[in-house]
Amino acid sequence: MARETRICSFGEIQQLIGKDDSVVLAQLSDKHRPDPWPACATCPARDWYLTVKGLRCYCNEHRYVSWVSNDNPVLMCEARERLIEEDAAAARGGG
Repeated sequence: MARETRICSFGEIQQLIGKDDSVVLAQLSDKHRPDPWPACATCPARDWYLTVKGLRCYCNEHRYVSWVSNDNPVLMCEARERLIEEDAAAARGGG
């Protein structure tokens, strides 16, 4: 199945991102992106936001801030895996 993509514009820059990719993360330069890449980066329940103090991610599934700049990232999450599977099942017509 083909992955849905869209073009997002950030000033003069355009970038192709997937349906589940974060627009906030896509706008960051490589040096400002989380390293290692957290599970939250590709989770349907994530809301990334940038403050003057740094990058943060709010988890809508667990209802808490799941990542803060320079913190240890969540590398695996059962909620992420479940939500991705539910989305895939719905796309197949089974959900």
